[in-house]
Amino acid sequence: MRPEPGQVLHFSEDPSITRFVPHLAATAQQPGEYVWAVDASRSPDYWFPRQCPRVMAWTISGSSDVDRDRIIGRPCGRSGTRSPAALSSGAASG
Repeated sequence: MRPEPGQVLHFSEDPSITRFVPHLAATAQQPGEYVWAVDASRSPDYWFPRQCPRVMAWTISGSSDVDRDRIIGRPCGRSGTRSPAALSSGAASG
């Protein structure tokens, strides 16, 4: 799910949340109460559960075609889209 331009989303693993109320997070580094929300460019970071090992990658305006194909992969499917994520089947050992 990606928000429309100008919209933001809040992702949560807590299905009991019915209303998002600003609060002061225990990890807050600045004063004030907030609801954490993300825009379209960051929403894929939250598509998977926290415990799911993953790698995220995006191109930027200076990315070369060679780097893009090497790091993210070649386009697939009719739409020519690229997957921004890779999932791991298990945690790394060592």
